[in-house]
Amino acid sequence: MSASNNIYAEAKTAVFWDIEDCKIPNGLDAIDVSHNIRRALANVGYHGTVSIKAYGDGTKAGSFSAEIELVHFPAEHKREKLKEILADFFVWAMDHREPSNLMLLVGDISEDTALLDAIQFLRSQNYNILLAQPQVATGVLLTIPSSAWLWESLSAGGKPIDQTTSSQSVDNTTSACSGSSQGVMPSPPTSERSGRARRKRQSKVRH
Repeated sequence: MSASNNIYAEAKTAVFWDIEDCKIPNGLDAIDVSHNIRRALANVGYHGTVSIKAYGDGTKAGSFSAEIELVHFPAEHKREKLKEILADFFVWAMDHREPSNLMLLVGDISEDTALLDAIQFLRSQNYNILLAQPQVATGVLLTIPSSAWLWESLSAGGKPIDQTTSSQSVDNTTSACSGSSQGVMPSPPTSERSGRARRKRQSKVRH
């Protein structure tokens, strides 16, 4: 889906990037990839401010710059890292009620129905959801985001998956993802969870 001529074209885009599951390709560094992500977004019509927050072992990721906020997690802290990514993802959404774009760059979430339902809830509240994963997206995932990329394509500045011609394409107006209760909208994150997430974000970076 192109953002051209819609309310999201000039909106802010927040990118939440797991640098372990969506690895920096050989021959590139984090700065190169951040430029490619911005180029890929611009190519499909997103021209607003883009912020990128990366999570993972920064000592193994090469060069970073001020335009990428790095939250350091040792490789063995995978579960804690995902919790931090998702907390930041939902807190950012709650703090930006105006039309805005959220991009999630993580590992395989195709079987995480609770997370998919929560993301679908954000879409129902007029947040524009963008997604990239390091393997071919499933039919379920194609019902969730407005645009989905293969990580290998996005990290090189490439195009999203063509959802209109994909054999896995489905109507993006579907109200709930496959495998969830039809017609039941999941609850958004609670204010208590939001408060905990904000406090977590303010704590010092893990080592």
